[in-house]
Amino acid sequence: EEHGEPWSVRASIIALAMCGSVDSALAAVNALDEEKFLSWQYLDYERILAKVWVAAAQGAVSEAITTTLSAAETARDDGRFATEVVFLQTATQLGDHSSTARLRELEAIVEGPRVGVAARFAAALQAGDGAELAAVSEEFEKIGDGIAALDAAAHAAMAHRRKGLRGSAYGCATRAQALAEKCEGARTP
Repeated sequence: EEHGEPWSVRASIIALAMCGSVDSALAAVNALDEEKFLSWQYLDYERILAKVWVAAAQGAVSEAITTTLSAAETARDDGRFATEVVFLQTATQLGDHSSTARLRELEAIVEGPRVGVAARFAAALQAGDGAELAAVSEEFEKIGDGIAALDAAAHAAMAHRRKGLRGSAYGCATRAQALAEKCEGARTP
């Protein structure tokens, strides 16, 4: 069976996991592990991201966060700072808010809008700032990351709910649902 580009394989596996086809996603990850493509070694992080989202879809969110943070540290040690940003953003999407300081440091190193939005996301999650999480959701949507936009909106809804702001919580939850539908029914932890 022919495989596509590494990033498209990862995207396909993540899509399977997020749409509830966890067994199919796990089988695809296992198949990738069996077929170590030498030309893909520089993209091992794609395989790690796929495994992280499969683990999260299986309910092993703490394990997924631990794996993601470990992979971020490895990317940092290897000088792959843009990859580190992706891992730290993923950990934040999964509910970890420990990466704010490092993402702020990476803003001076990594180009492009993602690092700044990811840093704002981690800071807002850490502060429980529902309004900022909602704004971050809109920024992720603008840069084309619908899944991160969905997760930021869901975190915003939870932050508002914890503060008793039911109307704001409902608005953010509705936005998260609309984003999930745009992302073909994606469900994230």
